[in-house]
Amino acid sequence: MKLALFVHDLKLEIGHSNALIETVRHLPAEFMEQVTEIRVVSYTTTPLEKLFPEFRGNLQWARVPFPNLRPVLLKSVFFQLWTKIYNTLFLGTDAVKIGIGISCLDVDAANMQYVHHLWTERGLALERGHRIRLLYKRLLFRYFEVCENYLLRRRVKFFSPANYLTDYLRGRSSRILAATIYSGVNLERFAVSSDSKDVVLRDLVTRYALLEDLDPNRPVYLFVGAYERKGLPEALDLLRKHAPGAQFVVIGSPSLGRSVTWPSDLKVWTISFTKEVHRFYALADVFIFPSMYETFGLVLFEAMAMGLTVITNRSQIGASELLEGLPDVHFCDRPGFQFPVVTPRSPEQRRRLRAERLERVGDVSWEKAGRELATFLTQERPV
Repeated sequence: MKLALFVHDLKLEIGHSNALIETVRHLPAEFMEQVTEIRVVSYTTTPLEKLFPEFRGNLQWARVPFPNLRPVLLKSVFFQLWTKIYNTLFLGTDAVKIGIGISCLDVDAANMQYVHHLWTERGLALERGHRIRLLYKRLLFRYFEVCENYLLRRRVKFFSPANYLTDYLRGRSSRILAATIYSGVNLERFAVSSDSKDVVLRDLVTRYALLEDLDPNRPVYLFVGAYERKGLPEALDLLRKHAPGAQFVVIGSPSLGRSVTWPSDLKVWTISFTKEVHRFYALADVFIFPSMYETFGLVLFEAMAMGLTVITNRSQIGASELLEGLPDVHFCDRPGFQFPVVTPRSPEQRRRLRAERLERVGDVSWEKAGRELATFLTQERPV
C-alpha cells in the first residue's frame, strides 16, 4: 500500500503542513507495516528523509511544476488539474490518498484544515476599501466553496482538528463520514525552560538585536501569526485598554499590501519570522491570540504547554475546545471577560501550571492523533 499526500507545500514551518506531517509520522506500527511507500505530491517540500526519518519504505517526491505560479487561484486550479492527471497515469490503485483541504479533488480522505464557507463573510470584510482585492477574493472564495461542495458530493472521508468543523461537515449530509482528530503538541520541544527570562533575553538578543531594550522584569506579551485573521488589531485594542505601556512582541506579517500603524502607548517589537518560537514563549508571560477563525491553533497548545497566561477567543477555534476550563486561560469573546492581572512567573511556577493543565486536558500527543487517523482511514464510508 502506498500513502500519497497532496499539499501545495509540505514543510515543517507551515502550520497545517506540520500538523499532517506529525500525524503521519505517528501512525501506529501495525498500520505502517502495510505501507511500502510514502509519496508526496507537492510544489515544494522539506527533504522527505527529514520529514519521515523513521520510515523504512520508499520515499518519493512527485514534484508539481511551476511552484511560483500566481495568483493563488491559478496556482490552486493548476495543482488540481495536474494531480488529477498524475493520479490517473502514475499513482496506481493501491494508494491511500490524503489531501489537505481542497488542494486535490481526487483523494480518499481530506484533512479539513479550513472550511472556506465558514470564513468567507469575515474574510471579505477584511478587504473593504480595496476594490480590486475584494473582487479577486470574492472569486477566490467562491471557487474554494465550489471545490468544497464537490468533495462533499463525492463523499470523501473528512477529518478535522475541531468539533465545530466536524459538526458542520456532518450537518451537510447524513452520508458524510467525518471525524475530529485533534492536533497534538511536542511536549519535549515545548517544555518549560529552566533559564530565567534574563538568560533567555540575552540569548535572543544575539540574533534579534532589536530586543536589546526589552525589560525582562516587566510582563511581556506575545502574538504569533498573520496579523489580520489572527486578531492583531483586537490584541492591540485589548492591550491599549487594559495594559497601557505594555511590552508586546509580535511575530508574523500583514497581508499583501497592508501596513500597520503601531500605537505610541505600547512598546512593540516586530519580527517577521523565526524558527525559535519556543524561545519566545520562554521570554513571554502572556500569549494573546484573539484569532477570528482557527481550525485548531497549534500556537495556543504550545503556549499552554509552556506555562504562559493565554488570552484567546472561544468561538471557532479548535484548540479552545480543549483549553476550556484550564487555569489561567481567558476567552476574550465571552461576556464578563476580565483582563488578567499578570506578574512574571519563575520556571518552577510555569512547570507547576503546565503539569496542572496537562493533567486536566489529558492526552495531547501526536501518537494519539496517529492512532485515531489509522482507525479513521480503515472505516467504511456510509452507504
